[in-house]
Parts: sequence; structure tokens; C-alpha cells
Amino acid sequence: FPSHDRAKVQHDQLLGQTSLFDAFLESEKTSKPSATQPSRSSSLTIDEWDERLRLKYEKDVLGFYFSGHPLSEYQTLLTRFAIHPIATLKDHIEKSEVVVCGIVRSLKEIMTKTQKRMAFVDLEDLSGRIEVIVFSDVFLEHEIPLKADVPLVITGTLDKGTETTKLLATTLAPLDTYTEERTRGVHLMIKDPPPSDRDLDALQNILQLYRGSCPTYIHIHSTAGFESRLRLSDAFTTHPSPVLARRIADIFGERAHVVIDVV
Repeated sequence: FPSHDRAKVQHDQLLGQTSLFDAFLESEKTSKPSATQPSRSSSLTIDEWDERLRLKYEKDVLGFYFSGHPLSEYQTLLTRFAIHPIATLKDHIEKSEVVVCGIVRSLKEIMTKTQKRMAFVDLEDLSGRIEVIVFSDVFLEHEIPLKADVPLVITGTLDKGTETTKLLATTLAPLDTYTEERTRGVHLMIKDPPPSDRDLDALQNILQLYRGSCPTYIHIHSTAGFESRLRLSDAFTTHPSPVLARRIADIFGERAHVVIDVV
């Protein structure tokens, strides 16, 4: 065959290799997710539980994280979201609006003179700590995530006193929720050789574990320069977790990586 014809045959073979996956997706389109199926917010994979429980145990016993930090794997995403490291807030001017992400080290709840609850939060990221003041209206709306021991993304205005800088919270959200809201799609980039049926079976299982609201795409890149782009059905919308990227690497090794398309 001429080189162009060989490349076209290889391209057609790539599409044919995905027929099992396509058939699985078509069958999924005709069925709705079970009403009892756990959502992303209520379900974590074993890997995530192991990691989060170990870090929580270290913090409870030692008073600090020893083997890692809950935010370590999210640093690339946080940078793309233009989230400010806490250590840099001192360089911003008074009343600036900033977005930070951190772990609640402590929370002190008080009652105001008007008998409304508010809180003072000690927030920590990988670069430092800051006191976050959560007034009653914000506290009432976000009390559950504040006390859930999960990474939080907090938007607020800076109060730069003579001795310390504080953040007056205007809104907040769990990092998992914020990530999904700011992600347009999750793209799985796979190089030759194309995935085997066994690879696709494993991929299906992993995508089911990381169910979310973000559209998922598979890009298969051939050595001939062709790219096959597949948009998966809504049965395989995913959550853009760094752990998902690790699990994909477990299947395909260096042949694959995950690209998260952020807003």
C-alpha cells in the first residue's frame, strides 16, 4: 500500500478497535442511572478513601500532615483556576477580591449580638495559613461544607490590618464541586498501539467509579498522524479528579494522559 493508504487503513482499524466500547455506550444510552446509584458527592473510591483517611489520621494523631497534603495533587488545577496561594495574599491591596483553596484547621463558631451564628476559620494551604471570617449569611448557607473536613475554595475580600491579613468570605464551595463547575470536559489522550478490549473493559470500570457531570472524550492518536476523537455518552460523564488521571496511567502507562479543559 502507499503510505497514505496504509495510514487510512490504520485509522479505520483504530475506529474498529473501539467497537466494543461504542456498543457498550449505545446500550447505556437507553437506560437511566439507577436511583440508588451513589453520586460523586456521596461516593469516594478506595484509593481516595485510603489517602484521605491516612492523612486525616496523621493530622489527628500528630497534629500535622506527615506523608502528604490533601491539596498536593491539585496544584496544577489550582494554578489553572487562578487560585491564589495564601502566602501571596500579603501582596494584594486592601479590599481586593481573591480566591483561595485550603483545609480547615480549626473553626470557632460564635453567636452575634443579634443571635445569629458566624465563624472564624483557620484555613491552610501548602503555602501558609489565614484567618477567614464567615459572617452569618454565608455561614448559614455553607455550614455543611465548612464542617465536612474537605478542601474548600473560598472567595472573599481582604482585610489587611496592621498586624495580620484576614479574609472576609463572600462564598465558598467544596473543591470537588468547584472543579466540576469550572471544567468543560475531560479528555483521555491515548497513543498507539490502540486500546485492546481488555483496556477498554478496565477503562469502563474506572469511568464508572469516577462518575461526575463533565463530558468525557477519548482521543486515539496513531503514529501515522491521524486522531480518532470519540465523545462518550452521558453514562460516562466524569469527575476531573487527579486520582482519575493516576488510574488511567495504571492502564495505559506512558501511552496516555488526561487533559482537563477548564473554563
